[in-house]
Amino acid sequence: MEAFAILGGFLYIAAVGYFIMGRLGRFLDRGGISPCWDEAEERQSARNAKKESANTDSFSELKGCNAPHSKVV
Repeated sequence: MEAFAILGGFLYIAAVGYFIMGRLGRFLDRGGISPCWDEAEERQSARNAKKESANTDSFSELKGCNAPHSKVV
């Protein structure tokens, strides 16, 4: 009876290990974790995001009593 418990435990460990190794293999095939952090690329993407937000005319979408260029604070 103990042999069945030990055999079942080993089969369980093998099945879970197979599943985990498959997931890990797919993760590594897709590139995994970047080996380095590219600061210049991050700065460039931040600048692009800032330009996009500056180019949108958010004042034209305002609705309410105060006009976008009113002197009311």
